[in-house]
Amino acid sequence: MRKFSAYEINLLSRYGIDYQSVDDLNIPVEYIIGTAIFCENEFFVNESTLIPRIESEFLIELALRDICNKEFKDIKYIDIGTGSGAIGLTFAIELTRRHINFEGTLSDISDKALKITKKNLNNLKKYINGDINILNSNLFSNIPKIKFKYIFANLPYIPSSRIYNLPVSVKGYEPLNALDGGEDGLNLIRELLNVASKFLEDDGLILLEVDDSHTSKYIDEFKSNWDISIKNDFNGKNRYWLCRKK
Repeated sequence: MRKFSAYEINLLSRYGIDYQSVDDLNIPVEYIIGTAIFCENEFFVNESTLIPRIESEFLIELALRDICNKEFKDIKYIDIGTGSGAIGLTFAIELTRRHINFEGTLSDISDKALKITKKNLNNLKKYINGDINILNSNLFSNIPKIKFKYIFANLPYIPSSRIYNLPVSVKGYEPLNALDGGEDGLNLIRELLNVASKFLEDDGLILLEVDDSHTSKYIDEFKSNWDISIKNDFNGKNRYWLCRKK
């Protein structure tokens, strides 16, 4: 049976919850307290949203590194499959800190998730000096015909055959439609890359989080339209695809 770690016990205590009073030991602590920390900011979460993870923080760092190499006066970006809004809102905060003008779009197919996105925007808007649009969309289906400098997409990428092997605290509580990426884990990523060029500026960048099984052998499928580089996470596993137009 799962036991709470010392970190989880301390976190529960901080929110006035005695860990011994928790009946379901498999439920993620973030769902018990209703919040998660991402890039040092607190985000509301519930079982309609994934719990933002530290690996996803590096997506923002990769975009900021790209900005450092260029001179952008205005940036339009979109966070597709935004969930709690952790990536899209954190990027807005970082652009505000750098005094860069921006317009951000945060989209998701789940209205329940978008309620949490809006709640987090309201909570963090004091740190954001820019326009944020939140809308329901299946990938680009409801996105206005504009081009973005950056497209973030942390889509479901776990191959279906591996869902069963996930910890109960993940597969039993987090939304499966945000985890299961189909047979090879690339169903929605493939669908996105098939249409994304219409929404990306010529010098723009798509930042994807992928499964560690998505090595260079999978890139050949997309090489006619995209230059894709793979970046590793802090554990040395390939975790991100950076995609540019050819």
